[in-house]
Parts: sequence; structure tokens; C-alpha cells
Amino acid sequence: MQDLTYFLATKMGLFESRRGRGRPFVVFHGNFIFSEYHNVNMKEQLSFNFLETLPSNALIYVNDKPRAKLFSSLGFQTLTDASEALGINLNNFSRYRLGRRGMPASFFKRLLDISKIPLENFQNKIRISIGNTGHPIRLGPLISADAEWVYIAELIRGDGHISDNLWYIVFVDRYDKPNKIVNHVKMFFTKKGVPSESFYIRRHGDALFLTIRSNIFAFILKNLFQVPTGRKGDMKLPSFYWTSKIFAAAAIRAAFDAEGTVSLGKPSPRRISITSISRSWLSDIRALLRLLNIDSEVHQEDRPGTTPIYRLRIYGQINLRRFLKTVKPVHPRKLIKLKKLLSTYRQNRVPEGTAKTKILAMLRDSGPMKREQIAHSLHFKKNLLSWHLSSLQKKNLVRITERVYTNKGSYFKYGITELGLAEFSSNEDRPFRE
Repeated sequence: MQDLTYFLATKMGLFESRRGRGRPFVVFHGNFIFSEYHNVNMKEQLSFNFLETLPSNALIYVNDKPRAKLFSSLGFQTLTDASEALGINLNNFSRYRLGRRGMPASFFKRLLDISKIPLENFQNKIRISIGNTGHPIRLGPLISADAEWVYIAELIRGDGHISDNLWYIVFVDRYDKPNKIVNHVKMFFTKKGVPSESFYIRRHGDALFLTIRSNIFAFILKNLFQVPTGRKGDMKLPSFYWTSKIFAAAAIRAAFDAEGTVSLGKPSPRRISITSISRSWLSDIRALLRLLNIDSEVHQEDRPGTTPIYRLRIYGQINLRRFLKTVKPVHPRKLIKLKKLLSTYRQNRVPEGTAKTKILAMLRDSGPMKREQIAHSLHFKKNLLSWHLSSLQKKNLVRITERVYTNKGSYFKYGITELGLAEFSSNEDRPFRE
């Protein structure tokens, strides 16, 4: 839904950028959607007009005062005139006006168009249900999709499902007291107005199943967050995740908490893995990781007679530490294991800025040197030194001065550039940073 809306709005010129207090935000104009991207208490969010996505059997219940104002502003002299003009049975019109029956969402939108009352005036003053079943939820008409919404949606995409008829949502986690993730999901929907009788928790083996009976939230997850029903072979993330690093981190955090594992090494390399049968989903997660400057790889593992599985893997101390600091995993067991993994790396590693300063100083004083000579002199690991040399080359602070080819292989000699000398001189008293 968002992808199509963003495409149409872009082609039709229905968006504008404005600069308010703080950072820029975008507003989409038009009856089909209202959306804005802004910063609220350091927490970015995107607002959607939920009315535009509701199905035909959705019912709206409006609070007394805004409902009275809505009907009084229609401009008709009598109820009969209003019912005839709107094509609504007089008895039903009276029931809607008095709040004795929920009005169809399409009828509510017609009243808004006639009355010219701003949509925002009804925020948190309406309740919505789909059909005649289920508990009406106080929601909208604007839904603010923040990082918490993204996290919950991606948890369910990763390790849960939505029923085909949208009657319920299921989330699954390993039974592991205090069951923090399951309780977190339950508390989220409780705060959104889902009554306690709509939750059902059962244990099956080492798994804990949380069922949420709410067709409204199932509908939101499917239509606004594109969480699929049925098989998850070809999943894609909503395009608005790329508008904010906070959204990106929340989506990755949920993917790891739901489907992630940590390998401590021996025999497997030290790494983080996220597993799925959906390559497209892992490709999107990888793109979000790049947005956070974290490198990853996606590997395919074929299984005879069945669908292949895909694993997104993150290697290397720098990437793993950046993952912990930026993504901030929540799952207690996986978080403990990730910290244990990071503790296996050498703790007295030279800080990045200091390392690059030492490399430049060595090349300035000793002249061109091979990688092995630099690593030996500075007591650096070769793979870490290669990363620093590559970074310095991209900044044109270091260059390859000589390529030597022998029967046993080849090697390069690295030297400092004039820009590197200038950079080193200006930062000699304080190690420079990225």
C-alpha cells in the first residue's frame, strides 16, 4: 500500500518538503492518504490515514461531542432532507446520529467531506471494528507508525503469522522464562486497546504461542506493514523503513530477536545469522544493515526435495560491535550470547583513530613497507591492518608504491601520500577519527 501510494504521490506531485523546528518532514496531500515524517521526542514516526485502507464492512463509532458537531455541520434543515440527500434510510441515519449503531467507514468519510471538519479533530475520538464481531478499538483515524510498531510487525513477520481470514495473529518464541519477548508483544497490543480475553497463551514443547484475536490489528499489519498471510516465501519490507535509521534498526532488531542465532566459533566462525526461506526478505534486511554501515552476506543452502533456506551472516568484530551498539537487540538469551561472543575478541585492540595515526607515523618515518612489516612493527593482526589500509587508501592518505611479483606470490608496499602527511601533521597531537 505504501509503495503504491508513494509512487503515485511522487508522479502526481502530491508531496512537498517543509522545514519545521528540528529536521525536515514530508506531507502527502490528498484524500487517499495523509502522511508525515517528523521527529517527536527524538522518536521518528510516520502517520497514515487508516480510514483509506479500511474494508467495506468496517464500522466507526464516534464520541458524543465530535459526533454531534459532525452531524450539525452538514447543513441540512431536517433529518429527512439529510437521509434523502445521502441515500441513507432515515432510521439508520437517526441511529448513526445518536450513536446507537456504528456507521460504515464509507459513510463516515462522506460526512467528513461534506462537513469540511479536519480529520485531525477526530484523532483518538473514534472506535473502529471490522464487521459485527470483535471488540471496537479506539484507534485513529491517523495511525502513527513508530519504531515500536515496526518492531512488533517484524517480530510477527519473522516468527509468527496472520490467519488468512484476518481473525487472529500468532507470535511464537522459545519458552524461556521470563518470556520477555512474548510479554512485550502482549503488552503492546494491550496498550493499543485489545481486551485481556482476546489473548491466548499456550506452551507446546519448548515453544510458547501467543494468539491475539483482533481482526483490526491483523488488517493493519497486513495492509500497512505488508506482513503476509500464508506462506512466507517472497516477503518484502515496506519502503518507508528506508526513510529513517531508527526504523531500520527496529526492523533488524526484530528480525534478529525472532530468527537470529549467535555462533561463538569452534568449529563455526564467530558470527550472527538470521535464517529464512525468503531471500527477498533477507536481501531487504541486508540493505537496511548497509544503511547502518554494517556489512553482511546472504548464503543459500539447498535441501534435497524441498525449498532452500537462506542465511544472512554478519562477521567481524567491527560489524558485530556496531550491530550491538546500533541495533540494540532485546531478546535476553541472544543478547547475553552476543555479548559473550564479543568478549572473545582481544580487548586491548588499538582504537581506530589511534591505529590509523600509528600507521601514518610508521610510513612517514620508515618509508614504504609491506603489510607484514607494518603488522609486525605495530603488533596488529593482518586482517585488521588490511581494513585500516583500505580505509586510508580510500581517503588518499596511503597509496601502493610498489608491486612485487615472485615465484612464491606477490606483495605490495604501502607509502604515505602528501595528503597523508598533511593529515598526520594536523592530527599529530590528537588521533583523527572517521
